[in-house]
Amino acid sequence: MTSQNDPARMRQAAAQLTAGAVLRFFSIRARKVKMHVLIAAMADRSLGFFVNTKPAPFIVRNPDLLRRQVDLPRATHPFLTYDSSLGCHDVDRLPPARELAEGLVEGDIELLGKLDRSVYSVVISAATGSPLIAMRDQGLITRAFKGSP
Repeated sequence: MTSQNDPARMRQAAAQLTAGAVLRFFSIRARKVKMHVLIAAMADRSLGFFVNTKPAPFIVRNPDLLRRQVDLPRATHPFLTYDSSLGCHDVDRLPPARELAEGLVEGDIELLGKLDRSVYSVVISAATGSPLIAMRDQGLITRAFKGSP
């Protein structure tokens, strides 16, 4: 049975697609399986941040980008294997909400957990003013993480 034939499972998967959800799936942009922290799942597009075990060298060399990395300690994020970093300097365009929900139902996308609420305000601060994030997306990030349960 495909996800299209099971509306209840699709609704359940869609309900999990809230700001702060940590998803693991193949990223076209990174060309490998990556963890993403969901910002917002929308009908036409969805956005997320990359989770990295450590910031890339080009980020470390750039103070403005480095200050936009948010520490994700394993102690408060037990689904992580290592202390990690959330790249709030840029957003990654993700598949639309329906495709994300289908991926969850079919097992192509894995829901690992959710960001600890203690980092939500840090995420907003780190992303705000980033030259790599469009103003409309900065507003979306603020609304998503301020209003997230």
